[in-house]
Amino acid sequence: MTRDCLLEPFSSHTPQEVDDITSQVVDIIEKNYIHFPKHDQWFTSGGKQRFADRVRYHVARNIPLEFILPAFPVKSCNPDKTLGKSPDKAEELAIHSMKIVADLIKAVYAPGVHYNVVSDGHVFSDLVGSDDAAVDSYGEMFWEMAHNLYPGLVNFFRLDEFLLDNHSEDSIAKLISNTTVEHPVATELTANAENARRALMCLFGCDESTVTKEIKDDPETRNLYRGFSRFMLEDLYEHKSCKNLPSKSAKKKLCSQVAFLMILRNRAYSAMVEWLFPLQLRISIHPHPNRGPKYGINIIHSSLVAAQRSSEEKNFHIPTPWHNAVVELADGKFMLLHSKVIRGSSVHAGEMACEQLELSQQLLLKREGYRMVLVTYPDGRPSHYKQVSTMSKL
Repeated sequence: MTRDCLLEPFSSHTPQEVDDITSQVVDIIEKNYIHFPKHDQWFTSGGKQRFADRVRYHVARNIPLEFILPAFPVKSCNPDKTLGKSPDKAEELAIHSMKIVADLIKAVYAPGVHYNVVSDGHVFSDLVGSDDAAVDSYGEMFWEMAHNLYPGLVNFFRLDEFLLDNHSEDSIAKLISNTTVEHPVATELTANAENARRALMCLFGCDESTVTKEIKDDPETRNLYRGFSRFMLEDLYEHKSCKNLPSKSAKKKLCSQVAFLMILRNRAYSAMVEWLFPLQLRISIHPHPNRGPKYGINIIHSSLVAAQRSSEEKNFHIPTPWHNAVVELADGKFMLLHSKVIRGSSVHAGEMACEQLELSQQLLLKREGYRMVLVTYPDGRPSHYKQVSTMSKL
């Protein structure tokens, strides 16, 4: 799946057939998957052409398209955002969306697609207030969910599988002996995850002074840093490491430190993914200008969701299953929203940094004649909220 694909033989397609299939596949992905931000470069700066070149590589060899998606880390530690720590209806919708796109591509290109989720959970878990064990549990449950829904559609990989497998403990210890990582947020670590983080930064980390300079001089890096800072202030507000600080300025200082470390680790992880998967289709849950090599996607297909404006999309990323809960509207469409918005109140009294929904969306949830009920799985785990008529029986 990685660099071995370079050795795949060419198919019997003619050059014209390869071009025709490539064009159809790219059009499907453009219409059903690509997220177009305000300053998009998909149609300019060669973005679409670079993406098409990677599609053509696979089509010319008659092999499945390989999507690489760093995602599905762990549920947010903020109880005002999600329904709990386990995958739920939000993750289901993401998997269903993958299937929708896969079926559309399969109709024009027989080999179809594979989704390779390379979880970034342990890359950031100690920074976002999640214990390493929680990341492992979430990953196992997500993989089981994906496999049960659509066997063979999704592969799931963890950081340690890339960096620690097939290496002796002595060789790993020697590699990371001079590398440490900071932990400004209190979480419970596991030796395996910590060794993987240290190996990541040892092999692919960049110089801190370079990032410091870019935050100062480069508007795109500076905006990312500010976005991370604001987002983490929201995510960590009720976490003990943030909540126990004496002032809001101290909280902001902690979250700015976390934001800086997140950029460092994100760059290292991106470098590792690019090295391991040089020719695959690199997609992301973050908005990107789409000039390549990363391309932003709408992780929930438009056919499944009601139109909504998201403060997350504006400030940081496309709404994700691990930062939101799902509400199923009476018309069968879904919305990804913070759980406190669906409930109409916060579990905690802490200030939320995010914007509130527009009035029209609030009215949609609270319209006369309907109420919200919590839907659960057979084992009692929460799945999502559902809008039902007050005349309906539970």
